[in-house]
Amino acid sequence: MSLAHLLLRQARVQGERPALAAFTVAGDGRVTSAPEGASLPQAAVGAVAAWLALFLIEAGDATDGPGLPRLRAATRLTATTEPLPEGRLADVVCEKLGQLQPRHANVLVVGHEGIGASGQFLRGEMLRLQQRVERNDERLIQRYSFRGRAEFFRGLQRLSALFCRGTDSAGAPVLAVWLNPQAREPLPDKVRSALQRCLAARSWSSD
Repeated sequence: MSLAHLLLRQARVQGERPALAAFTVAGDGRVTSAPEGASLPQAAVGAVAAWLALFLIEAGDATDGPGLPRLRAATRLTATTEPLPEGRLADVVCEKLGQLQPRHANVLVVGHEGIGASGQFLRGEMLRLQQRVERNDERLIQRYSFRGRAEFFRGLQRLSALFCRGTDSAGAPVLAVWLNPQAREPLPDKVRSALQRCLAARSWSSD
């Protein structure tokens, strides 16, 4: 894996995700924010994740799949230091389901400025969301214009994974992951591991 490969993929992704301009690649392949330690826009999380996934897959490090993983970066949820409120994550998922592409591993990246969620919290939220749809919760279905339960679950099957990034009490990144057991295109393990390392860190390396 060469430095040139990393730079070429950065240029390719930066065309659609300008937030990558905030990052520089050193001669040893280490990626840092410019200036290092500066506050980054929310869009930087999804941009770096997309960059890393593209680098891994096109370099041949990821398992073969039907298509390049698609990453959707949700808007900032809150501007407080409070934990993620129950039900808010379900709103974000429902807003994004219609944007997910078939025959691709789709990943939703959620940024939260408050105390980070746990994996158990994500599992509980996703379970409660599905139970509401199974009960034909009309308020939920009508709010997001689903044409019944079938349309919701078709969209949900396109979601491979959900990454939720927050902070701990000291301000360090905290990352929780939910892998969809119903996904038609599961996220390759190598891509999942790389995204976890990327999103849970303040700087990145191509090693």
